[in-house]
Amino acid sequence: MNYSTSYVYFASVIAYLESQGISERLLHSHLSFWPEGEHDVRVPLESYETLLEVGARLTKDTLFGFHLGQSILAADYGVLGYLVESSRDLKQAIEALLRYDALVANIGRAEFTEQQQAKISWQPFSKSNSHVVLRNMTAWVAVTRQVLKSTLSPLEVRFAFDIPATNLPELAAWFGCAIQVNQSENAIVFDRHLLDIPFLSKNEMMHRTFLHLSDDALAMFAKTSGVKRQVTMLLEAKSDLFNVNQVRVAAALNLSCRHLQRRLKEENTCFSILLDEERKRRLAPLLGVMPLALIAEKLGFAEQSSFNKAFKKWYGTSPNEYLKAKLKRH
Repeated sequence: MNYSTSYVYFASVIAYLESQGISERLLHSHLSFWPEGEHDVRVPLESYETLLEVGARLTKDTLFGFHLGQSILAADYGVLGYLVESSRDLKQAIEALLRYDALVANIGRAEFTEQQQAKISWQPFSKSNSHVVLRNMTAWVAVTRQVLKSTLSPLEVRFAFDIPATNLPELAAWFGCAIQVNQSENAIVFDRHLLDIPFLSKNEMMHRTFLHLSDDALAMFAKTSGVKRQVTMLLEAKSDLFNVNQVRVAAALNLSCRHLQRRLKEENTCFSILLDEERKRRLAPLLGVMPLALIAEKLGFAEQSSFNKAFKKWYGTSPNEYLKAKLKRH
């Protein structure tokens, strides 16, 4: 899998460093890769990571990724930034982020859960340096504050790595909440009511336009990715998994079923595994929110018994027993 970022996202780091007195010429001398100004070029993850490491070293900033994230503008996300700005509310903006995040940076997986509290998590596909994660997490909060014209704060921010204790007060002061380190995930936990706060910049007509542009860009991006990634992106883009099967997905990729099977086997996977992973990913936010029968339908199970069997494989218990145990814990 080739992990990469957009040219615009990469270039925004260079612009920030120049604002800190680091010349482009000096940066060029430290990097083996340098985009030639073509906005459709993709920047390899390794080059993006190196740029952030070099930036931290040249600025002598141990929180470089955090300060870089604070400086983000919606435009640095390209079309996705405008899609977020034109969203109805935070929930619609998060839906856009989950669906089109790869257009900005195909370097990690974002997931959203909404139960008693809301949580958006982001895990890098490969072991990335802390500045990559800090920028990503900080930028999400910064852009949301810009769009809402508010200094809203999460309930908690979690990082899956250590941060020096001397740096934690600055992070806590800006995020406005507790900062947890050495956690099992990188995540932002916030109050569910924030999801329904209307965006001042909402524009339904513009949002539809940017949705079409994003769909076109995503389709083009998928063509340059491996078949495994193409299938994953197609599954993630579906509003539900009802009637989703290998025949339909193969047709969407202009492949025969046999050809799709062979291509996926070359990447050490198969369609049933990818569908299973997508079903499990979608399950967590739905549990306890809607009836189990409806969840089974949205996840593409023809029968409740098939859903129950898959659930037991994932969690080692039945859906009802899982929910009962969860209620006891709370």
